[in-house]
Amino acid sequence: MAIIGLFLWLYTGKKHLSAPEAPPALCVEKNTQNHSPAVAEKKLKKPIDHAAAVPPAEERHLARQQEKASPESKAPVTTTEHVKRLKVLVANNDLKAFLGYLSNHGLDLNTQMDTKNRTRLFELWFPFTDDIGKVDLLKQLINEGAILDPPDHNTLTSLLFTGNPDILTFMSQNYPHVISQYGSDTMKVQALLGNPTTMHMLLEEGVEISRDTFSPEELIAIEQHCDTPECFSILEEKGIRFGERAVANAIIHGHLEALAHHAQTIPMESLLIDGQGALDIALETPKTNVSMIRFLETQGVDIEPRHLKKAKQNINSDGVYTLEVKSEEYCGTSTYSGFPFAQKVAAYLEKRLGAPPP
Repeated sequence: MAIIGLFLWLYTGKKHLSAPEAPPALCVEKNTQNHSPAVAEKKLKKPIDHAAAVPPAEERHLARQQEKASPESKAPVTTTEHVKRLKVLVANNDLKAFLGYLSNHGLDLNTQMDTKNRTRLFELWFPFTDDIGKVDLLKQLINEGAILDPPDHNTLTSLLFTGNPDILTFMSQNYPHVISQYGSDTMKVQALLGNPTTMHMLLEEGVEISRDTFSPEELIAIEQHCDTPECFSILEEKGIRFGERAVANAIIHGHLEALAHHAQTIPMESLLIDGQGALDIALETPKTNVSMIRFLETQGVDIEPRHLKKAKQNINSDGVYTLEVKSEEYCGTSTYSGFPFAQKVAAYLEKRLGAPPP
């Protein structure tokens, strides 16, 4: 036993004192012992291309720079896109940036935005309202090359309808030919009628307005768009007389003040337009309310059972009612369906006729 123990001691001691064995050979091809990071080590043996090792963010930046350097790779910017960008600068009231953008893109103030309306880029600064300082801006645009008096005079004519006294004075001093050549174009007539301030200014400058100034079609436009007593009074002083059509337009559009003005010279109780009386016309428009009915009553218009029948039919009828909304938060129009006042109108007529409730 002692001999066997000595033999084992000599054998194991020799094994521990000898050099450690090398690790087993890796078998990359068969992947039998490839559990160490040897694969990553193998990748690092490849030469590193430092130029290609660009972070994604820098890569995107380089791509953008290359796109800018080769404009043929991008589609040309359309006029619509230019206008969108320029409108942002106008909203920021940044004329310097506006002019810089035009210069950088080969545009100028007189470049047409569209061929249909022939409006030009500097007109993006329009319309000029009664804000103080707009004349100075107008002068700046002129100094930068804006041509305000092309042959068609569209631009300057539009300035007439701003109602800005400073703008009107500036025009009368610098562009008197626009005022003297003011024609009877229907579009201009409509804009004129919407602004008594401009109307007064034109008359003071010697513009002739009379019934002979306008064609029959333009007279219809006047009757449709002249919807304030002030507008009517100015034109009546010039010899223009308003008749049944103007009354019908006032009723249809719900312009009670205009209707009251016409009632001073046109009898409402005997009015017949295409066989219809004033109340018949009123009950065919969604804008008619109880106030309109009451006013017609004061003018001698009689309420008859057929009117009540029509009013009740309106309760469930389709129609289009456009309401003009003006407030600090919103200015525009809202459109509704149906006859919003039909229920109240029918109830009022029923009460006036003394008919029993349904």
